[in-house]
Amino acid sequence: GLSFASVASVDKRCVMGVTTTALSAPTTNTNLPDESSVVTVSLISGAIASITFDALLNGGNLAVIGHEIVQFRTAILIAPNTYRLGSFLRGRFGTEAFANNHVSSERFVLLDRLGMLRVNEGAGAIGATRYYKAVSFGNRLVRAAAYSITNSAAGLKPLRPVHVKATRLPNNDWQINWIRRTRVDGQWRNSVDAALGEASEAYEVDVLNVSNVNASNVKRTLAVNQPSVIYTAAMQMTDFGSLQTSISFRVYQLSATVGRGDAATYP
Repeated sequence: GLSFASVASVDKRCVMGVTTTALSAPTTNTNLPDESSVVTVSLISGAIASITFDALLNGGNLAVIGHEIVQFRTAILIAPNTYRLGSFLRGRFGTEAFANNHVSSERFVLLDRLGMLRVNEGAGAIGATRYYKAVSFGNRLVRAAAYSITNSAAGLKPLRPVHVKATRLPNNDWQINWIRRTRVDGQWRNSVDAALGEASEAYEVDVLNVSNVNASNVKRTLAVNQPSVIYTAAMQMTDFGSLQTSISFRVYQLSATVGRGDAATYP
């Protein structure tokens, strides 16, 4: 924070503002369109417009509200610089964890690549705090406010697995399965699996105390290199002293760079 060097520049500003109402939690799975939620946004720059459903499915009207990345199909002007947004796709790009805790007065930014910059840093910058100044037209470096940002490498964390299920087998073992996701080359193509996006495939499964899951009481961690694992009857006897008629667990995909990704929780 004592000296600054230019790292990038851009000549277009994003459409941005703040919410004046709280975006409600989605009433459906975030993989399905959310046609019931609405939020009101007061813009401080730019304007927004409604788009077709096809345009929505092709990535249109991508925005961040708070920490959740969403897409919206309808934008109705209800007052000067104020819009009511609706017909959402929620939890885009692995941000579904932020879909349930919105409040009023959150940031709103339309994610336009022409008006945004990403400062690329190496793995050595993970966990390090840097100070940045956005020096806009008509301002000077010495007068611009400095903002500290700690690189948490969120964009490198594996996304949480999906379609997690547990089946109790006749021998009292539990068969646990899930489907991984990917941050790279994830297009849906016939007869081709999604790219792994990691140096190797690896997962950890934390088996939790069913009666105390909120306390992160981990009874056992299972490490595997495929999207399934068996929690045996013998393990249950060791961990709980009895066979379990229900289980709770979390599944993490692992990254060689940042370790555990976001957790998928069952049930």
